[in-house]
Amino acid sequence: MLKYVVFAAVLISCVYGQTFRPTPNNCTICHEIVGEAERRIHNVTSQQALQNQLIQECHQIERRDGPDAGKNCLAIVNDNIATIYNDMKAGKRPSQTCYDIHACSTLPTRTPDAKINQEAEISKLAAVRMAMMDKVRKQRMRASNPVA
Repeated sequence: MLKYVVFAAVLISCVYGQTFRPTPNNCTICHEIVGEAERRIHNVTSQQALQNQLIQECHQIERRDGPDAGKNCLAIVNDNIATIYNDMKAGKRPSQTCYDIHACSTLPTRTPDAKINQEAEISKLAAVRMAMMDKVRKQRMRASNPVA
């Protein structure tokens, strides 16, 4: 009989004691939801359409991270949809939007511009090309002047 009581207690705790990951902070939730807005902004026709899609995403967050995360997500979306929509239309990054709506207390450090990275890559490629050309030229010289 004791086995059945223990089994029932374990079964009940498994069913009703569903655990969630620790609730992410508002900054993390904001980055996730505004990142989703950034991915969807080109496929929506209105602010309301974006809001509806983000609310659905908040329900996914709630299922994954628990009711507090879902509630925080809905508050971020519903209280800030105009800013989120306008910032995404303007091409702002999610980190800037989350900072602007005070979900994050600091603005992440800015990464170097893509153009600067491109110039560095071009310089590296040019150096590799020159080295390869020198190697080919030396091989051709050796081939044309065989050592006797």
